[in-house]
Amino acid sequence: MDELDSMVAMMVADIVSNEESSPPRAEAPADYNTNNSWISATRDMSACQILSPTTSLLKSVAKASSSSSQKVGEDASRRKELRLIKNRQAAKESRRRKKEYIKYLEACASMLQLQNTKLREEINYMKGVSGDKKQ
Repeated sequence: MDELDSMVAMMVADIVSNEESSPPRAEAPADYNTNNSWISATRDMSACQILSPTTSLLKSVAKASSSSSQKVGEDASRRKELRLIKNRQAAKESRRRKKEYIKYLEACASMLQLQNTKLREEINYMKGVSGDKKQ
């Protein structure tokens, strides 16, 4: 049980730390020029390559969005797993309480049966005593 509690605590801490961290940022590729020329030179400067700004940006945004959606998916799966663990614990506790209540009811029933038997014996005894007095 302690191991399960520590596992739940770790999962809660992970979820809280992920929620507190800053959202992922989309950054421009290293070879993307911020001026309007849209030209990026290779390292040896022997040739120039014209880049499409939309293609480069779309690739970087797609990477960022896929990683953020992956994080969201991981967070959702962690929350689901945490919910399942808590639900299992609650169900286990509910079953324990139910068993305890059933034992209590059985003990009460046996006590009441004993009390009923004693009262019936007492009634029979009283009937016998009163019957003797009438004769």
